[in-house]
Amino acid sequence: MNTAEKNIPAALNLLVVASLIVTVLFLLWLASRLPLPASLVIGLLFAMLLLTNYQLIHEATHGLLHPSPGVNENVGMLLSWLFPVSFTLMKVTHIVHHCCNRSDHEMFDCYYPGDSRILCCQPWRAKRRLVVPSSREAALLTRRAHSARGEAK
Repeated sequence: MNTAEKNIPAALNLLVVASLIVTVLFLLWLASRLPLPASLVIGLLFAMLLLTNYQLIHEATHGLLHPSPGVNENVGMLLSWLFPVSFTLMKVTHIVHHCCNRSDHEMFDCYYPGDSRILCCQPWRAKRRLVVPSSREAALLTRRAHSARGEAK
């Protein structure tokens, strides 16, 4: 067990995950039985809880939610069902994000001094292509990220 694995508060993380899941399911049940105005308040609470859910998924994508890779993967997948997003999609896009952070590839929403003022004001900065890597590109970028970290994948 390396130093990072020793510092993961596994029991606390699992307690937070269990509490989150129980609370979210309770709020969904409660909102289904209340009138619309009260359900909107429940919806705000639900939205705040999903920020915690996203953070836990983020930790799982980095393998830092639990020291056991199997537990980390399964808990990350369970949390992703509440989000809802595929845990595999989250992991791949997040690794690609770390590979391309602050590059032109990822900064499609930024513009530079010489850019057209007309094009830069369109939604998502139409002058740049929306970056959604294909499966092949994602697999290549994932392998590069793992090899950069010294992992064999």
